[in-house]
Order: sequence, then structure tokens, then C-alpha cells
Amino acid sequence: MHRRRICRTAATVAIAGAAGCLGGDDPSGAEPTDESDDATENTTTDTMTDELPSDVLDSDRITTTTFTRTGECDSAGTAAVEFGDAIVVTGCLTAHNGCAEPVVETVTDVDGGIRVVVGEEDRSDPGTACTQALVQRGYELTLGFEGDPPGAVEVVHDDAMGRETVVTESRP
Repeated sequence: MHRRRICRTAATVAIAGAAGCLGGDDPSGAEPTDESDDATENTTTDTMTDELPSDVLDSDRITTTTFTRTGECDSAGTAAVEFGDAIVVTGCLTAHNGCAEPVVETVTDVDGGIRVVVGEEDRSDPGTACTQALVQRGYELTLGFEGDPPGAVEVVHDDAMGRETVVTESRP
């Protein structure tokens, strides 16, 4: 008779424990959120815009900068340059894991133009679970200049695929 009570109690405890793991009530009283259960997938869909820190700029002609991480993209290893009052560089690189994001490593003056090096880094908090698969991440860099913008732009990706010049464009 005691054996049946022990088995029922053990079964009840096991079911209650599993319910907590499967989305039961949070004992802390916190309100449920609409977050995905897949903690290992950390994809970026929102854009994040930053000004570049001055230590990555090696050009006295640049007056304004804006760098936007645009999330997932389709054509890794590519970039495009648009010339106008400012120079706009859009690209897609390959990152090491699901938490890595594009970052501008340097913008430097070179003979007749500028070189933009875009890398990637894991900017997540310690302990964050990240996918360990290569991911494609997009970016947009806008550079404003004092006077006329330079006549040529070289874009280099320093990412999971290595360091490679992906485009060199001259002003039309």
C-alpha cells in the first residue's frame, strides 16, 4: 500500500518538475514574455546605429559618421559604394557565430581615396548562448566629408572568411 503512494508521489513530483521546464508558471512571479524558447539562436533583426569612435578614423577630412547594423543579409562577401554629398557603403559579411555583429575597424586615407575595413565581433554579454554556425550580417556606413568626398573607396572585410578586399569603386 505504501509502495503505491510512493509511486504516485514520485510521478506527481516528476510531472510538476517537467511542467516547470516546459513553460509552467514562473515561481518568481515574473510576467511571461513573448520570447522564443530557442536561446541558442541570437539573430539581429533590429537596426542599431552608432557614430564611429574617433580611434578608428585616420582621416582629417571626415566630419560625420553613421554606422548601422542591418541584421541578416543574403550576399556575404559583398559591398557597394554610393557616391554623393556623402559616401554610403553597404555590405554583407560572414560572422563567426550568431552573436557576432559588424564593426568598423578602420577608415583611413589612401592614395586618391579611402580604405574602409569592416570586421565582426561578438558583442554579447558573458554567458549568452550563441549559435556556433557562421551567419551573414549586413551593415551600412555613411561618411560625411569636409569639401569634396574622395574619388575612390576600397572596402575590406576582415571576417570569418579571412581578410579580403570586396570592392574598390571610383567616383563616376
